Amino acid sequence: MDEVWVTTELNRETFAAAGVSPEKLFVVPQGIDAAYFDPARHEPLVLRQLPGTQLVTGSAGDSYASSSSSSSSQGTRPYVFMSVFKWETRKGWDVLLDAYLHEFTAQEPVELHIMTKPFGKGKENFRDQVLQWLQRRFSVDAVQAALMPRVYVYGQHVDDATYPRLYASCDCVVLPTRGEGWGRPQMEAMAMAKPVITTNWSGPTAYINDDVAYPLAVSHLAAADADMNFTVADAKEINLYFKGQLWAQPDVNHLRQLMRQVFSNPQQAAAKGAAARQHILAYFTPEGLASKVMSEIMRIQNKLGLNRTVPPPEERQEAAATKALCLAYPELCKKGSAGLAEAEGRARSSFSNYRSHQASSSSSAVQRSKMTVAEILAQNKQLAVLAEQIAGQQQQQQQQQRHQWQQR
Repeated sequence: MDEVWVTTELNRETFAAAGVSPEKLFVVPQGIDAAYFDPARHEPLVLRQLPGTQLVTGSAGDSYASSSSSSSSQGTRPYVFMSVFKWETRKGWDVLLDAYLHEFTAQEPVELHIMTKPFGKGKENFRDQVLQWLQRRFSVDAVQAALMPRVYVYGQHVDDATYPRLYASCDCVVLPTRGEGWGRPQMEAMAMAKPVITTNWSGPTAYINDDVAYPLAVSHLAAADADMNFTVADAKEINLYFKGQLWAQPDVNHLRQLMRQVFSNPQQAAAKGAAARQHILAYFTPEGLASKVMSEIMRIQNKLGLNRTVPPPEERQEAAATKALCLAYPELCKKGSAGLAEAEGRARSSFSNYRSHQASSSSSAVQRSKMTVAEILAQNKQLAVLAEQIAGQQQQQQQQQRHQWQQR
């Protein structure tokens, strides 16, 4: 192949490291429909009341004890963290729970909502998997889990109309991923003007920075199959897919700091979310990316020697008129300039007859006596189709005349 288009600089680096010639690699980013993911268009939900939502840790009820860090900013309404991902170790759900459950207490007005679905042939018993992980990782049983801050898991299908409302319903989106090709939920959240905490590695580095997000530090690169053993009870089969691969290990302590920061300073976090949407609108809309793709196409055309100076409008009109005439009167087009002149005369006559039947619209009609074929074409985009129809009718009339003559 001649070129490979990838979405991020990291992809370019990894492809080059795998043996692809760097001269063949070009970065063309992804984008998001920010007109659809627009906070002004979507009403929020109460996430804990969604049918099928499961309480995993913490106790049910709407009351929270007041705390100095949140009473002035949140009152009795909880601060809602949300995470959206497929249920797999790569998404860092264990890192998320580790940071959240150790940073906050059950008395603070805070909730974590995990919106998820199975990965591949994975099981849907997400609540049980979390409790089993807590037991293996921290020796926490179900009774102790009920004394922790609230974590909810929602594993039902979400339709397109409801999906943006999930983002509208939270205060901050947290995704401590171990690696992404791009990171769609992060970009969707940013388009919905939500502050985003996500790992400062792999795909998201293409669109996050300190001004528009909360980049999460990486403590080190880790063996993927080793990390899998922390989250999956029997990971032997899954580990085969990741053997020899490295991914990021997000810094749990830094994640705790960032979650505490947005919880304690919600206005600051909201302002960063607003800046995130403006960042998306400026650089990652379909229209902006179309310009990027067009520039790449023009680069390729220039490389192949296909780019030409765009002719002025009158030349384009004449060229289009000639093409229309050749489509309608191919036998005349083959005769050179004399044939084209005859074809033009036929088209002018046919078009004049056509317009004469439209007396009702004469007020908007142009002066036919002064119209060239190019002008007609410029003002009536259907001329080529009309000319072909006229030519077809003329041919049919000629055939009928020959048939009538033969019958005589």
